[in-house]
Amino acid sequence: MSGPSDHPAAAYPLWLPMPAVPVRVIVGPPGNGAALFVAGRMQPGEVSIDVAAIIAELSSGQAATGGGDWIIRALEARNARLAALAKPEDITGAWLIAGAPKQWQRDFWSRTLGAEIIVLDPGKQAAIAGAAAENVAVKYVHRWYAEAQDAMAGMMMPAARTPPPPRETRPIEPRESSSKRGYGSTHRVLRDKQLAREPWCRFCWEERKQKVPATVLDHILPFKRPDDSTDWKLWGDPKNHRSLCKPCHDARGAQRGRAEKPAGAATNGRPMDPAHPWNRK
Repeated sequence: MSGPSDHPAAAYPLWLPMPAVPVRVIVGPPGNGAALFVAGRMQPGEVSIDVAAIIAELSSGQAATGGGDWIIRALEARNARLAALAKPEDITGAWLIAGAPKQWQRDFWSRTLGAEIIVLDPGKQAAIAGAAAENVAVKYVHRWYAEAQDAMAGMMMPAARTPPPPRETRPIEPRESSSKRGYGSTHRVLRDKQLAREPWCRFCWEERKQKVPATVLDHILPFKRPDDSTDWKLWGDPKNHRSLCKPCHDARGAQRGRAEKPAGAATNGRPMDPAHPWNRK
């Protein structure tokens, strides 16, 4: 029952009706903090559907890892809850937590449920640490990454796509290398040390008291000077480092970008006043 099937306890049930409410599917390895990720983002009226949580519910917490019988019962219960989304009562949306290391598995959920797919991959070492904290065998983490790597290696041929229509192009300004922008091998060493010191996202913990695995080294104070040069001392100072998950880091970057864009400027930051020195030829 590991592939698509009509069985009531199929891992990928072909018989599911299309839900009448929005569904988001969180995919990723064991130990990725998906349950906490969902709990911190669920809105009133939304439900979470997670096989691991269903096993704990059915077994009253006695089946920590889930034997074969518990998995079958949990899959059948999960599928029944997914089917009920076709005629929901007081449910406005659903979050499904799944492993789905392979692209065809993600495509199945996207097509069957009309779902948005969100990949939550903190990296193998962070997933191993998360799995250990959740009493999940590390072998399942290794298995997920092995299957994901096989899928990326081209075990499944991509479907043919119709070439998109040509679109207007514009010159691309040259960009500095990642090393010159402060993201080379030295940055990776600093990132690994910071994540070892602080493995959980600081924002998720401070704002929601949730332990979400961190994957990004974030600089508390910007290390770029107004003249676009780099303050290397500030860049490498551990006191100016903190650990964040990618969603929190990306949200902070968007906020910073809006704050740094001067008034009277275009979206690229260039002054709109033709008389401004930047616009003089």
